[in-house]
Formats: sequence, C-alpha cells, structure tokens
Amino acid sequence: MRNGIKKILTLACALGLACTPLVGCQSGTALEGDTSGEVTSNGGFVVEKGNYYYFINGADEYTADNTFGNVVKASLMRIAKSDLASGNYGAAQTVVPSLMVAGDHTSGIYIYGDRVYYATPTSAKNISGEVENSYLDFKSTKLDGTDTTSNYYFRSSENATVYRYVEVDNVVYCLHIENDTDLYSYNTETGDDTLLAAGMTSFTLATNKTDPGVYYTMAVTVGDSVDASYNESYTQIYYVRADATEAAYEYTFSDEYVEDYREMNGSETYPYVNYGTIVLDGYGSDCDFTQFNHNEGTEAYTPSGYTYTLVGYANGGLYYTRSYVDKTESEGDGGWLFYLADETVQADGWNAVSGNADTSAADAGAYNDIVAYSTTNASTSAIFLKEGDRHSYLYADGSAIFRADVTETDRGISTETLRIVDRASSATLMYTEEAGEFGYLYYSASGTNGSTLYRAVYNGEATDYNALAGDPAYKAQQILDIEFMTDWYLPEKIGDYLFFVNAEAIGSNSYNYACVMSLAGTNADLAAFNERYEEIKDEIADVKAEYEELGNLMTYYYVTGGNNPVFNRYYLDAGKTGATVYENTDYYTAILAQAKEEGYTDTYLYSQYFQDTFAAFMAKTGEYEGKFVDADGKDYGVQSYFYAWIGEVTDADMEAIDAVYETEYVKTLTEEEEETSALPAWAIALIAIGAAAVVGAVGAIVATTVIRKKKKAAPAVREEKLKVDTTDDKSVDVYADEENQDEDK
Repeated sequence: MRNGIKKILTLACALGLACTPLVGCQSGTALEGDTSGEVTSNGGFVVEKGNYYYFINGADEYTADNTFGNVVKASLMRIAKSDLASGNYGAAQTVVPSLMVAGDHTSGIYIYGDRVYYATPTSAKNISGEVENSYLDFKSTKLDGTDTTSNYYFRSSENATVYRYVEVDNVVYCLHIENDTDLYSYNTETGDDTLLAAGMTSFTLATNKTDPGVYYTMAVTVGDSVDASYNESYTQIYYVRADATEAAYEYTFSDEYVEDYREMNGSETYPYVNYGTIVLDGYGSDCDFTQFNHNEGTEAYTPSGYTYTLVGYANGGLYYTRSYVDKTESEGDGGWLFYLADETVQADGWNAVSGNADTSAADAGAYNDIVAYSTTNASTSAIFLKEGDRHSYLYADGSAIFRADVTETDRGISTETLRIVDRASSATLMYTEEAGEFGYLYYSASGTNGSTLYRAVYNGEATDYNALAGDPAYKAQQILDIEFMTDWYLPEKIGDYLFFVNAEAIGSNSYNYACVMSLAGTNADLAAFNERYEEIKDEIADVKAEYEELGNLMTYYYVTGGNNPVFNRYYLDAGKTGATVYENTDYYTAILAQAKEEGYTDTYLYSQYFQDTFAAFMAKTGEYEGKFVDADGKDYGVQSYFYAWIGEVTDADMEAIDAVYETEYVKTLTEEEEETSALPAWAIALIAIGAAAVVGAVGAIVATTVIRKKKKAAPAVREEKLKVDTTDDKSVDVYADEENQDEDK
C-alpha cells in the first residue's frame, strides 16, 4: 500500500542575476502584493509592515546548508494579515530562501523602506573547500523577494556578533560589535564601515532596537610609551550615534608611541579610537588631568574617582551604578542605581564631572535620578518603567514577581513594593506590553523541552490582586502549555497575535518551527481559552487511558483537523504515479477504504464502535453533540483553534513527523499484512487459524490473572468472519474474536 506517509512540500524559486554599483544581487521571482505601509515592530524574528507579517520560519543550525534558494527552515517568509485572520495559515510565502541564523538572538530582521535587512551565515568556502559558516554576511532584500545582495555589505568573523540595523536621516546603518570591544557602524549607502570606539570595557544597546545610540565605558590609558602605559583606576561613560564620522575630541600621541602600538597590536589602528561624547567622567580630585578628561577645572565629587557599571538603556536614558575607587565595599552610593536621561547628557554645556550629582544632593545641579538604593532586585534581570518623572521596576524574587514604585522625598527616595504574581517559581522576565487599560508583563519558566510562557498584569492596584476578591482580569495566566525554544528569539506579541517557535516534542524530537496564536482580550479571556484547551486535552487523555487506539485517533484529529497547514496534506501510496492527496482526516477514511480494497473487512483496522465514536467526535454528534464547540460555533477539538504552524516544513522534518503519526496514531496495514492479502484464501485461513490458536491460548492465561477496569464498556460488535472464496485471493480478519473486538484487539 505504501512505505511511508509523505507531505507535499513545494518550493519554487527561480534565480537570476543582476548588477548594482555597490554589490551584486541574487533575485527570485517577484512576489505579488502591496509591500508599502508602516512598520510597527522591528528587530525581532517577526516584523509587521503594511499588509504583512514577515517572520523567520523557525530555528536551524548555522552549519546547515545555506545555498540560496534551497533553504526552507529558518528562511524569511511572510503571511498576509488577511490570511492570518481567516486561518489560511498555509498561504505563507518565502521572501528570502537563506538562513536567518545569527547567534545574537536579541537582534533579528529589520525593515526600512522597501527592504528587509538581516544577517546570514556565509556560504563562502576557504581554500580547503570548507564552508566558513561561522562567519556572518550582512545583507538586504527587497520586500517582494527580489534584489538580494549576494556580495554582502560586510562580513563578520563571529556568528554571535552583536548587531542592530538602525536608520538616521533615511540612511540605514548597521551597528556591529566585534570581539565584544570594538564598535563599528556600516553605512549601507556609501559602504563605509567606521570604527566608532575601540577597546570598550562594556556597552549597552537600547531596548528599542531601532535606536541608533550606544552607551559604553572606556578606560583611561596614560603613559609616555606603550611599555610604560597603564589604566587609571576610574572609568568613563560615552555615548555615540551610528552616523558619527569623526571624533568629538582630539586625541594625540607621539609618532613613536603610535608606531610601537601598531607593532604590538599587529594592526593599523590608532592607539585610542573614540568618536563618542563623554557622558560621565569618573575623574577624582586627586587624579592627574589628561587629554581624556574634558572638563578641566570642575571640582570632582570624590578624591579617587568612580567606576561605572552599565545596567541598561531604556525609557530614553541610561541606567547605571557607580562605585568609589578608594572603597573596597559597596556603601553609600556604591550600590545605588541611577537613571540619566538622553536629553540631559546631549544638551549643550553638559559637564561630565559635575553630572555625577544625584537627586539627593543639596545643590540644584542634580541630574541623576536615584531609582534604587540597592541593585539586589533592580538588576539587569529587572524591567524598568518610567511614566513622567516617576520610576518603577518589575522583578522576580523567590517564587513571586513584584512591582517597585519609587517616590522622591526630601531625604532621598521611598520605594513601595506590590506583589503582582504569587506563584512564579524561577521566572525570567521578558518584556511588557500596553493594551488599553492593562499593562502586561510576559515572563517564562523552564519547561520539558523549552520554556513555558505566562502573562501578568503589572499596573494594577493592591485590591486587584487579592486572591479572593480580586478582578479575574488581573490574575496571571499561563499561555496554554506551549513551550517555546529557549535559546532563540523570544515569543513576540504584535497586535492580537503571539508568534513563537514551538519546542513541543513530536515523538522524541522538537522541530522548532514558527507558530502563531490569537491572544486578544484580557487575562480573564485567556483563562477561558486555557479552560477549553485543558478540556479537550483531558478528554483525549481519558479516552486514551481507556481505549488507546481510539485516543490515538482523537489525537490525530486534534492535530490534523482544522486549518493546520503542516499536518493536513499527505501522500497515500507515496512515490506511486498518480498518488492521491488527502487533506485532514480524509487520510484516515482513505486508509480504511484501501484496507477494504485489499480484501479486509470494514472493521479489520478499527472496530465499528471505534469508528462510530471517532466519527461522532469529529462531527460533534451523538455523545459529543454540543461538546468542544465555543459560543461562536467553532470546533475547539483541533490544535489550530489554539495555535497553528505557519510557513513551510522541510521534506526531512516532514518525513520524521509522518513516521511518528504513522507508528503511533493511525493504524495501517503492515507490509506482512499487505503481502498476506496477496496469498490464496486457503493459505490465509491456515495462517489465521494458527495465529488465533496461539492468541487464544495466551489470552486465556492473561484473562485468568488480569481484569481490566473501565469507565464504560464498548458495545459488543460481532465481526464478520472470513468467507473462503476460491475466486478471491483477498483475506480478512479470520475468526475475529468478539471479546477481543470489544477490547480493541
């Protein structure tokens, strides 16, 4: 009948060549559709623009084949909003058939104008013929899938290179950090790759991934010669924007120093490269003034100076801590968390030394807001919020999640904490979202194959979170029991849709493709959604515990029913000329029909009770009438009611997935049964008589020692016995046992 189930997968890509002044290009057939419109998200694995969502089609290894045109998994695809709304998930189209596999999972794809910008493992080979796929090529493609830059803008030697595509005055730049210390900005119009800062000791990029600014720290290196140079104990903070083309200050070294430095470092880099403007100077009153100190004559706040630790760049400003150089313990403001606004440090006349003043100081020159007196909770794992002049932050502590509200007082600050989630063991805070009156916090916890996802409301009052009398809309909810891939991009909520890469195991493997679900409404709505999800899951589990094969059929319908483009198109008689394609559970019907055509009874594979119950489950009739149907009449007995895979699946992955369903969920004739069906009827009868005798003897022994307890008994079905017909070589379930049929034997 068949050797395996095959899914139809089609990838049509015609490659052509064209030329541009800056780079060569690879070009596919132009996709139809309007690619104009506003971009409302950028920098993750999904970007919304105009009529489409552009998304990376799952996760793959950077060592996978990245031949342009051959890539399916982890390629760049798009799906129309209209198709998403109607559940036409199989309508997604490939935009760039290349691997979107960069190690920096905080940065993904960016859309500016009519082009999408990304990073992809190089397909170039070394002199030994090996693909150098640990290198990244930075490229772009038009949104209709044409005009891909084949020669790349620039190439990075590390797959995990940190990068951001940003736009300044309609010019797209790519900020990229090499070796964790050197900041570059590539101008996609001119092809210039400018070194903005060399030798950074730390840096922080904005949570807004399109922000062109970077904050970073630099050491102060002094000395007359390379051999005798040393770093001062204090440090400095600088800010630079992607469009900088020259240094803000003049740094000079003797020719001998430059020559020695270049010889020692094996490069032509100048001894000190820094195009940034100084934000804070840790210069102390007892320190020597150098060419790196730009505010001569300003009185320092401490004798030996400060060192700085960057905590984050969010809400239009820098979060940082500072420590006294001459103190070995964190005391005083050594453990305080400060906030400094962009508009403050970028204003004319900013003084980086006096700028160290904080809001608790008596003088009127205070610039820094104190957010916390300790970074135990206000750390890099916290999420910082700012509304007007008011600061707050969210953090996980133990098995709970809190919101800390900061209020300024005459003596400094006062912090009031509110527990917003009671049970959140080992939670990792991800990001927040504003949705009408609700401010949502998304957080994760460890799952079996990936991470589980939750949503809480962070902007409520204490009474809203009361366990007994609180508003259900404020109760934290798990988002189904989906598991997303941990070491990849975070799930993204855009509009009413949640996009994630599914790490749920099928058999023993997770295939990590992009999925989508509707996530509109409040947490009370999400709770009702979860109840429906648990209801259908529990029903299938209960049936499977009683009748395994029937439960497997229900699982099969749950996955393949509805609008699930990955699971609902299979070959029957794969590889044969004229093979028929069956959609959804038509495949199950075809299997039964073919078994009958091979000469077996209607109930050879499944008893009549199983077939009738399964048909009732699918049609919501009989004992399932009115069950698993929502208020809108939609069937929630299928996975696609809750979430669906989108995009394409590789042949190899589909074959592996098919193998699981072939062996675990849908019964088919074995090769031996197919061969038996071709034997003469008398031979089949003898085989069946012998098999029945053995089975009967074993069954009698088992029956004396084992009693199976059931919730309900399947009605007895008298199976059709074999009719020996010398004119027909086909056979059926010879001497089928009525009791065994009832027990699904």
